[in-house]
Amino acid sequence: MIYIIFDQIKKTPTIFLFYLYILLQFIFYLLLYTTNIFVYHLGCYSVIIFGLIVSTTIFLKYRVKYTYLIVFAQLFTLISDTFLVLLDDYYLIALSSFIIVQIFYYLYILSLIHFKLNKTHNIIFIIRIVIFIAILGLFTFMKIVDLLVFLALEYFAFLLFNFVESILVFKSNILLPFGLFLFILCDLCVGCYNIIDIIDIKQNNIIYFIANFQINLSWIFYHPSQVILSLCGLFDKK
Repeated sequence: MIYIIFDQIKKTPTIFLFYLYILLQFIFYLLLYTTNIFVYHLGCYSVIIFGLIVSTTIFLKYRVKYTYLIVFAQLFTLISDTFLVLLDDYYLIALSSFIIVQIFYYLYILSLIHFKLNKTHNIIFIIRIVIFIAILGLFTFMKIVDLLVFLALEYFAFLLFNFVESILVFKSNILLPFGLFLFILCDLCVGCYNIIDIIDIKQNNIIYFIANFQINLSWIFYHPSQVILSLCGLFDKK
């Protein structure tokens, strides 16, 4: 994966800027291991800011059609993490914004096939609708009023299907599935952190191990996912 990224960067006129971006991201990645809370949060948030800057630069520089959708996805990612990382509050807004992020990535995936859905994409679209209705129906039937949990399930389903469809368009953008896969690993870790507050998990359980790991595993996956996704515009082959 690293070789693929650097090989493509070598072909770009602004090669120095992208090498600098990778270097800065590596430094921020090291900050994830720091014990200083301020430095830690600064490093985390800076990852997202630079991701937005880079994706915007790629769009403005190369004007590849529909890569502005990646810019909007990065923008709403920044909005989400403003609430989650900086404010540590307004989780409903943050999660709603993350759903918008996945909508933009879905639209970008469709752009890679010129918005012409084949049989497989149509089937997946129908499954998306069925899953959405099923989750909504489950919450209605069981009279669950936790909107945050509802949005979390809908969001994760959206992300999961985006990953599946990104594999189908792998030849049109080789980076996209890798970025979304790391995104999924990040959110699985977040799920582990939250589920131990709801369910009594035994210490020999993998969920307990992830939730109590010394390092925040979610950012170990989230950070590279955002770097990869911000560079997707360079790998657009449609």
